[in-house]
Amino acid sequence: MSSTLPQDMIIDILTRLPVTSISRFKCVCKSWLDLFDDIQFRKLHYDRINIQKKSNLIKIIAGKRNDLYSIDVYDSGKVSEVVKIVDYPFYNEKYRESDDNLGILGSYNGLVCIRPRFDLICFWYPSTKDYRIVSKVQQTETPSSWCRFGFSYDLKTLDYKLVSFESFMDERRGSQIMVYSLASNSWSTTPYNMPYTLACRARPISLYFNGALHWLTDDSKVLVSFDLGDEVIREIPGPITNNFFDDNRYHKYVDVLGGLLCVICILSGDRGDVWVMEEYGVRESWTKRFTVPQRTINFVYFRPIDYLLNGEQILLSVRSQNTCSNVLVCYNPKSKRAKILKTHDSDPEWFFAYTYEESLFSVRPKQSSVVGIRHYLGDEQVEQEPLLKHDHKRRKLVN
Repeated sequence: MSSTLPQDMIIDILTRLPVTSISRFKCVCKSWLDLFDDIQFRKLHYDRINIQKKSNLIKIIAGKRNDLYSIDVYDSGKVSEVVKIVDYPFYNEKYRESDDNLGILGSYNGLVCIRPRFDLICFWYPSTKDYRIVSKVQQTETPSSWCRFGFSYDLKTLDYKLVSFESFMDERRGSQIMVYSLASNSWSTTPYNMPYTLACRARPISLYFNGALHWLTDDSKVLVSFDLGDEVIREIPGPITNNFFDDNRYHKYVDVLGGLLCVICILSGDRGDVWVMEEYGVRESWTKRFTVPQRTINFVYFRPIDYLLNGEQILLSVRSQNTCSNVLVCYNPKSKRAKILKTHDSDPEWFFAYTYEESLFSVRPKQSSVVGIRHYLGDEQVEQEPLLKHDHKRRKLVN
């Protein structure tokens, strides 16, 4: 093949193949094995394969009790069959207690953070089955405190991080933050104190967006962000008029829709409003994007997942009041009509679902093989990546 096709054409073809095909082709020859392990090839493959799919495919992963499931939702509104995932890390050692559930803590760039056991957290690539165990999970729950986790990505150091929040019944103590770095495989040495308490309720606690974790305080009156790069906590103000943070009638959730930070405000028995911050950090840019009337979808609560049909409709994860189950719904905000997507007789907990992408990336340290992509394209055609130093123990903590 290499004797009849130009080298750049080989790269172009291979970077458009699905991860399953790449995995099989590792056995073709050693040069291809080295090529597929090269970080530059993996980046090129990730960008191309997901640009192709982004416009017409949403991949979702969700859990129910002790099991993980995946489903593909197409831009047309069609859905694949729900697939039970039986090869995630520590599948045979998952929760045994009936009152505990396997947890998904987040997803970014194809990497999913899962919690197979109460005392075990993993960074895991579903496409390649590669995973890394988080060392020395800080688990300090007591009768007077609770611990929650947030999965994130540091845009400055290009490092995946796990953030531990410990909140206390005594609200005067606020919360303590500890940060785990995948690059250094270590936790921060000194906890960071913040004057906010996180909710103890079973709902998505923190949401990653734009290099920071976001969450609502326990009383849902303040939207807070924790920047992973400078490790500074900031308050994000609500709209100048009709500030939903000041209205105690609403049940509020923070999320992301279409690449914008959003807050869902649910008025029980009436409607759910979705507000988006069109320009991040700018208070005046808050806009009510759409409303879901209670009569259209008899919901307890809902989450927007993504847009469908070129933005005309929205994929929602809905907790149904009629059946007390979680369903995927295709909603048209203009006509205010909704269609339940048929998925499975025993639907996973879609309210705690996350989107993810196929990826060849690894949780092992970055590498660029001498006989990798440069063997095919040469140094001048490969974008050089600056070297990064990870010094996780030297931290700037700012009040």
